Amino acid sequence: MQGRESVSAPSSPDLRNALELYRSGDLQQADLALQHIYTAENATQTDQRRALATAILIRLESNTGAKLAEAQSLLDQYSRLNTGPLEPEFYLLRDSLNSALNTSRELRSQHDVLMATRDKLDAAQRERRQLEGTLKKLRELSLE
Repeated sequence: MQGRESVSAPSSPDLRNALELYRSGDLQQADLALQHIYTAENATQTDQRRALATAILIRLESNTGAKLAEAQSLLDQYSRLNTGPLEPEFYLLRDSLNSALNTSRELRSQHDVLMATRDKLDAAQRERRQLEGTLKKLRELSLE
């Protein structure tokens, strides 16, 4: 692996191609191209960091538990590539990942509350039908 390059170093053609795939919305192909870059031993650290950062963003967009766990793993790789002080992108990525994880937890919690409420409503509806049936039978008996 090469030494630390300037953050403003030009991107390789492979990275530019991967970023174009990302911008075009072809996330699956972009992710494969990015993975090729951040796992390549001959790629510059700058390209590897940029590829990892974009791969993290792809996983954040998916926002599933498994993808967020993958994003955390990629963020760990990203931080290991830095030989000096952490760059601002790391903190932005970390904060975005934390925000996505918190949102995911909140959504799961809200989903659980909604499911419990639905179960209570279903039980109340069943009870109402039973009471209506009982009331109907009582009316029939009182008319006889």
